[in-house]
Amino acid sequence: MLLTRHRSFALLGALSVLLLLAVPAVAWAQSAPLSSPDPQVWVTNGGVLTTAIAPDGTNYIGGSFSYVGPKTGCGVAVNATNGTVQTAFPEVQGPVCAVAPDGSGGFYVGGHFSSVGGVACKNVVHILAGGSLDTTFDANASASDEVYALAVSGSTLYVGGSFDTIGGQARNHVAALDTTSGDATTWNPGADGTVYALAVSGSTVYAGGEFTTIGGQSSNHLAALDATSGAADTTFAANASANNDILALAVSDSTVYAGGAFTTIGGQSSNYLAALDATSGAPDTTFDANASAGGDIYALAVSGSTLYVGGHFNTIGGQPRNNVAALDATSGDATTWNPDAGSDIEALAVSGSTVYVGGYFGSIGVQARYNNFFGLACFSPTPALNNLTVSAGSLSPAFASGTLSYTDSVANGVTSLTVTPTADDSHASYRLRVGGVTVSNPIALSVGNTTIDIVVSAQNGPDQTYVLTVTRAPSGDAGLSNLTVSAGSLSPAFASGTLSYTDSVANGVTSLTVTPTADDSHASYRLRVGGVTVSNPIALSVGNTTIDIVVSAQDGVTDQTYVLTVTRATLITPHVTLTLSGLKGGAVKLGKRLTVKGTVKPSSLAGGKVSLTVQRKVGAKWRKVKTMTAKIATGGAYRCTYGPTKKGSYRIRVTFARTAANTAAATAWKAFRVK
Repeated sequence: MLLTRHRSFALLGALSVLLLLAVPAVAWAQSAPLSSPDPQVWVTNGGVLTTAIAPDGTNYIGGSFSYVGPKTGCGVAVNATNGTVQTAFPEVQGPVCAVAPDGSGGFYVGGHFSSVGGVACKNVVHILAGGSLDTTFDANASASDEVYALAVSGSTLYVGGSFDTIGGQARNHVAALDTTSGDATTWNPGADGTVYALAVSGSTVYAGGEFTTIGGQSSNHLAALDATSGAADTTFAANASANNDILALAVSDSTVYAGGAFTTIGGQSSNYLAALDATSGAPDTTFDANASAGGDIYALAVSGSTLYVGGHFNTIGGQPRNNVAALDATSGDATTWNPDAGSDIEALAVSGSTVYVGGYFGSIGVQARYNNFFGLACFSPTPALNNLTVSAGSLSPAFASGTLSYTDSVANGVTSLTVTPTADDSHASYRLRVGGVTVSNPIALSVGNTTIDIVVSAQNGPDQTYVLTVTRAPSGDAGLSNLTVSAGSLSPAFASGTLSYTDSVANGVTSLTVTPTADDSHASYRLRVGGVTVSNPIALSVGNTTIDIVVSAQDGVTDQTYVLTVTRATLITPHVTLTLSGLKGGAVKLGKRLTVKGTVKPSSLAGGKVSLTVQRKVGAKWRKVKTMTAKIATGGAYRCTYGPTKKGSYRIRVTFARTAANTAAATAWKAFRVK
């Protein structure tokens, strides 16, 4: 579908500036001789119905406008701290729908425009840190179409939209461009419909839109593409199939958040917003935001454990929320943050403790915006506690509202703790989290440190987190839960209560790695041979080596010793025999073949090889004429054939070479004549 929601709105998370959109409005001529408006004169956002010039030169105007400001074009840089417009930015002639930072203070800008800073360029450009147009970047998307999504990864700019050519190549709706030149790379998934959203995570490019095929695969509205080949992940496509357009994407760790116009995704009912496994695409059925019917999601931003959502809705996460909300990123439940925007939210960005919101609202956060049609606002209240208590031990330092980090020490017998926060504001709420997971009182304590985050959410602002690290006293557990060896196997099989073991290894095993696993992760161990501490791998002598595994409990007092006796096998003394079949009177006729056979003992050497060397006597010297190998079969027998090519005196030598498992080489000879 054509994005009526994409009414030229893009917002970039603030570093030092924001990229904000403006709509050209009425301008007036400064003096009669000018044939075109003076670009330096300010403009209004509505009609000018009357004007009068005072004697001092002041021009008084009146009309249906609510704002007067500089003529900026459709893209400007706004100071993220004080909201002032930065003048060093080229005028963009046409709507801007997407921006992405270049990592060097500049931006890539996409939309539906024909020129930037007076230079003809179509729909995607690079603006440098100083505010000038990068004329070496020449992507030029097809003129009649739009660029809706941009994402930078290294030296690649991924682009989504409704175009069919970009970067000098035919590309349907999605492409990868060189960030320096703007040339299209070979990456070409080719979607059959508009791409509205892109997100890059590692080696995967996530794409959302109105397409049903992309990357050579059927993929309804959402796809995971290989960042190198462009191929679509078929498993992800099957699990993440949506019944309508995907308009916004955000990735956080192993989760992909998707917003749009859909009501089902991955076969699950999910109104307009879903959380999916980033690898498989399977919907997370525990995430249930359930936006109000008919309420599309246009913008997403993740900050820690909070998912900020913008769009067109009046309920989400189980609570009344107008067009913008903050949700628990795990459950999808709405937090108490509630700016209450008067109309659609098209763009979101989070920087530190500030959320930037852009859209078409006339009021937000109980404040009217100057522009009745477009809006930008930021929120940065800081929630706080006025008390914090624990059910065991005591806080260190003593609680103070401005102190965010505390410790508590409890005995080993204290296995759980109740934490009770009291917020400054009665409308604020809190949640307790351990390891990023929301928990409830009492909180289970492991031996050692347990870090508890107390996340306080103001009614109308970002979260603030107090951190409590609880140390549970060490235990006296000096047992093992497992013991493994790199060669051979333990006898008997490992059991925590069994302290003595044996292991047998081949003679060729000259060292062994012993890996103990303690019952208690805070316990330690050391390996000792003959009373001396050693480290892996442990050298083995022929015969017995006794290894002590000494486990020390966390309390530093309790030790327990496991004993492992390793027997390394002695070297083998091999013996070989050699016989020749086909001889008569010690001779064979030229042209006939001899069968060369014999045995190698002991039979444990089966599977190895013997080498056979044939020599012929020339004058007084023996000359090598043939080298062969034969595999030693089960039982120790070997066999091969040889056919002499000349008459004379011959001899054959069979050799079993020396190895790490046997003491020396073994050799046997046989002589014969060829007539």
